[in-house]
Amino acid sequence: MKSCWSSIATGIAWCLAWGEGREPRDIRVLQEMRQAVNSGEEVPTEVREIVDRVRELEKLEFPETLEELTELTKKYPVLWESKIGLVYGGATKIKQYVFEAAKLPDIRGASALLDRINLVDLPAFFGCENDPSYPQCQKAKDYCQQVRSEWLDKPENFPELSKALISELIIYSTGGNILAFCPAAFADDLADAIEKRYTHQTLTANSCAVGAKFKALEIQFGLLPDEINARTFWK
Repeated sequence: MKSCWSSIATGIAWCLAWGEGREPRDIRVLQEMRQAVNSGEEVPTEVREIVDRVRELEKLEFPETLEELTELTKKYPVLWESKIGLVYGGATKIKQYVFEAAKLPDIRGASALLDRINLVDLPAFFGCENDPSYPQCQKAKDYCQQVRSEWLDKPENFPELSKALISELIIYSTGGNILAFCPAAFADDLADAIEKRYTHQTLTANSCAVGAKFKALEIQFGLLPDEINARTFWK
């Protein structure tokens, strides 16, 4: 199944298997699952249903009627009842920050600093120095580890966050912004960590990050009503 399994699917499965609390159901099982799905091996029995449902998620056809939607929620309760966090954030008013300096070297320095935060610091939250898809982080492996150990994991910052994040959760991190999934309980923490990192590193640059929780089915079909009944408007 490796050929039809994407890194994003691994991230979705990770979030669903983690659960909606701040502690995972079983971190060992999650790590085994991650390794298994990425290498095309058999996943642990404890999370096999979750992995099977994630495999089916992108193949589901859009429900044309309320009856079809209702049937989907009954057929895939894992995807309907479980929630996953989604966070988007990055620097704002970039030109104002970069060009407030009068000298060209300072302008270049400000631009490079924002790039480093977006391309290295934020992916470091997810341990991307261990993922070949992020060569910029692999080249700065020691720095990425320091971002977590000397900043993110400190008690005054977000000490529980890094253990909940893996590189496959990142949808993209480029162009000054990052979009990533995370276990539902950490959506606000991740959004706050993104903003705080920009402030800590730049002092004056503006940034904004928002996080929310969504049903897994909404990844495929967009926003859905919280409750579905005969009075639900559909299509």
